[in-house]
Amino acid sequence: MRRAWWVLAWGVAVSLGVAYALLPRDAFGVCASCASGGDTFYVATNGLDSRSCATAQTITTPKLTIGSALTCAVADHADVINVDNGTYTQYLHDTTHNSITAVTFPIATSWAGAVTIRARNNRQAIIAPTYVVGSNAIIEFKKTGASPSAYVIFDGIVVDGTSYRAQSNGNIDQGGLYCYGPNHHIRFANGTIHDTAGQGAINNTQRDAGVYGSERCNGLEVLNSTIYNQGSTNPLGVSGANVTYGHGIYCSADDCVLTGNEIYNTAGWGIHVYKNGSQGPPPLRAIVTKNYVHHNAYLLQNNADGAIIIAGHDATVYLNKVAFARNKGIAVNLNNVSNAYLAINTVCDVRGASTARGIWVGQWTVHTAVNNLVYLANPNLQNDIGSNVTLLTNFTSGDPLLVSGCNDMHLQATSPAGSGGTNLAARFTADVGGTAIITWMKGAYTIAATALPLYLGFDAPPVSNVVINTALTDIVVGVYDTGTIL
Repeated sequence: MRRAWWVLAWGVAVSLGVAYALLPRDAFGVCASCASGGDTFYVATNGLDSRSCATAQTITTPKLTIGSALTCAVADHADVINVDNGTYTQYLHDTTHNSITAVTFPIATSWAGAVTIRARNNRQAIIAPTYVVGSNAIIEFKKTGASPSAYVIFDGIVVDGTSYRAQSNGNIDQGGLYCYGPNHHIRFANGTIHDTAGQGAINNTQRDAGVYGSERCNGLEVLNSTIYNQGSTNPLGVSGANVTYGHGIYCSADDCVLTGNEIYNTAGWGIHVYKNGSQGPPPLRAIVTKNYVHHNAYLLQNNADGAIIIAGHDATVYLNKVAFARNKGIAVNLNNVSNAYLAINTVCDVRGASTARGIWVGQWTVHTAVNNLVYLANPNLQNDIGSNVTLLTNFTSGDPLLVSGCNDMHLQATSPAGSGGTNLAARFTADVGGTAIITWMKGAYTIAATALPLYLGFDAPPVSNVVINTALTDIVVGVYDTGTIL
């Protein structure tokens, strides 16, 4: 049953994450066929909300705000809100509180009928409201009762929290996208969340992430997106009282799919699949794959405990890259969780206290770690109770001969990690960059991997303490590898 679950989980990841990224897109990465059968309503900074819904279906006569355009969308109709280039200052909350007026998201019963808020040109439509005291997030799903928000897609949107950074209080409780149960099935794809004082994308009640999903916001998806500068204190020097919290993505719900994202410069954790024991049982069936997580809590001496931390049952974690992390690279070590499957991940340069670990497979029940590569971490891979954990052909000692250390984690032609891995052909056919696997390697790259074209959608600015090497043009499901160099 456990292995049957892994096969099912891998199929779900492909269908919900990778397959979505590979749908036909124009030169800007905008998907023209992600939804079909619905109507399109246009929004632009020179629009008028007084225009009728029929008028707003013409690109030259748009609405002014996303909220007004959403009133035109019909439940289960796969309508699209097409948002032109520019900055939009409206909060997108499904409930009214403080001085923020609610918008209405049409409810769907499946992804096929979901409403999509889509940037006309990828990452050129920016949601950046002015700070409002007491606001928890820029996009927020917080409805209660029998008709929750469900099946809503954001495609190519930028969520900009810069106005929160400008506040004198460095511990502002604010994130990018928050989802609280019973709302469910929210997808943020091909976009950017940056500089929110809390988390980027979240689904819990800690309210300190770029994306946050609470314990009942099941089916949260974050796909092919960039999340950076999250948390009340981070390597860019913003100070605040709460230095331990600050996540890229915090998921406490079941069936979270986190695929193809780049996450960096968070005050604490990069990806956090976890639920406090008082909130109920651990989250189930998280899929964490093809993410590039780096420089999380890297310059801070705080309690952040991992670039990727998994504290849920039946999680599948594969083809991720972790670099320049503090304390833990990938950790499966909380809440008595079971049946985590960690395969062909690369972890490079984990620093911190004497307890720092590259991959930590914790002290409880059955887990599997196979074909992972860990370098510059001490110990490289720690397993607390070996009788409950299957460890197969992991590279954990010696120099793997990476192309440029942790800056470019491709394998050199003579790398000792380029062969000798367990054959996983029944589950994987390509490495993290899309190169076909012929000889089974240890880590996220096959030895035959070569650089791929630059992803035009990447828009994050260079970090002050990092040099960007643009010669490293490696692509991971639509996420540009910056090739960071300290």
